[in-house]
Amino acid sequence: MAFSFVGAQESLKGIREREREDELRQEDLALARENSLFQLALAKQKGMSDSKTSDKYMSAVGDTIKLQNKIKKAELDTEGLDFFKPILEDPFASADIMKFIDTQKKDGVDIRVSDIPSMMTIVEANAPVQEKMDFIKVITGADLTNKDQYYKIARQINAINTTVGRTIFTDTKPGVGVDFEQKEKRQKAMVNIIQARIEPMAQGFVNSNVGTDNPRVGPIQAALLQLKKGGDDAKRAMYTLMTEFMGKEEFQKLMKDFPVEFKDAEKNPYLPPSLFPPKEL
Repeated sequence: MAFSFVGAQESLKGIREREREDELRQEDLALARENSLFQLALAKQKGMSDSKTSDKYMSAVGDTIKLQNKIKKAELDTEGLDFFKPILEDPFASADIMKFIDTQKKDGVDIRVSDIPSMMTIVEANAPVQEKMDFIKVITGADLTNKDQYYKIARQINAINTTVGRTIFTDTKPGVGVDFEQKEKRQKAMVNIIQARIEPMAQGFVNSNVGTDNPRVGPIQAALLQLKKGGDDAKRAMYTLMTEFMGKEEFQKLMKDFPVEFKDAEKNPYLPPSLFPPKEL
């Protein structure tokens, strides 16, 4: 078949037209993608704007102010202030903290803001539940005769930590990088020092008052017997004896005698609050 110049031109023209159509189609697709991304950015910006003017956001801002006032009154140390700094920058995190405090108050448990960092560390620690219950009971005074109340507290704290998108507690939570068992050993060592001081006093009191009508003899004698048995009963017995025989002045003297051993004693949940000056909420 003979070569046709006209046919070749028509063929080339058709190829160019199809190539141009492909180019236009690719340009349309690129423009559509660009427009889609632009609209998505606008929607995101609008959502951020709406969230900061929503009733929920404004309510959270109000809770942030309440929490900030509590923190100011609590006179926290540097570690405590560092813990709450990023929380105050996240109104919804502040709202969750205030909700936890208010919910517990309705259940008859007063939570101080200074207690919250320790409570978070204890709840998430790799320790037996009974040990954690003992810690929480001492800190809050909550009735933890059964595990239900503890689990209720633990669930509420866990809900604060696991809120989607929340990372502030990962970076600020105290106790991270600190071995919980080692910390507990140091706290128990404080109790052992106190025990060495007051156990002879308690035994002397019983010996001097045995056979009398003094109502304190029975409970103190029972506490001394429980102390010898060990276990959870011994912990409660020691708490009873500390309340009876370790006053604030005696304890302050003990802290001066053992300054290293009693460092951060106020954070030790094994020690009764009666040994320390009252803290404002």
